[in-house]
Amino acid sequence: MPNRLHLIARNTCWGSELFLTYDNKFDFGRRIEKADSLVDMMLQVGPHIYTFEWQIMVEIFDITVEAWVRREVPAMPSDYGTTITLGGKLYYIGYSILSIYEFEKNGWEIKTRARDNLMMGAAELNKQIFIVGVHNMHGVMMCQIYDSENNTWISLPAPNIQREGFLLLT
Repeated sequence: MPNRLHLIARNTCWGSELFLTYDNKFDFGRRIEKADSLVDMMLQVGPHIYTFEWQIMVEIFDITVEAWVRREVPAMPSDYGTTITLGGKLYYIGYSILSIYEFEKNGWEIKTRARDNLMMGAAELNKQIFIVGVHNMHGVMMCQIYDSENNTWISLPAPNIQREGFLLLT
C-alpha cells in the first residue's frame, strides 16, 4: 500500500498529460491520461482529483479507477474567485459568496454570503478558511475566518497590505 500518491500534470502545446506516481518514485514513463485543457491547478477530495484551467473546474479524475469521471462539470458560482479544500470538501470563495461543491448533486451550493466585503484571497489553515479582502464601502482591508462547522465568521485584525495584487497561501 503506497504512503503517498502524486498526480502530476505536464502541460503540452495541446493540453496536459497526467502522470500517477506512488511514494517518492516519480515515474514519468507512466502516463495515465491526457487532458484537453491546460491544467494549472489540481485539488484532491477523497478519490477524486479536480482539475482547473484559469480557476475554472474543467474535469474530475477518479484515482481509484485511474479514469476521468464521465459527467458534465458544473459552471463555477462566479467569474472570479478561489477554490480550496477543507475537511474533504471543495469550497469556492467568490467576491462575496462562499460555496461548497456537492459531488452527489454535481453542483455548487451557496453556504454563506459576506456582506459588504470583496474577498481577494483565501487559504485553509487549522481546519478553517482564512479570507482576506476589502470592505466595499470604505476600501479598508479586512481579514476573517470562516468556521465551516458552525457556518460562522470571525473577524481578525486586518493584515498590513497596502496593495491590491497579492496571493494568500498557507
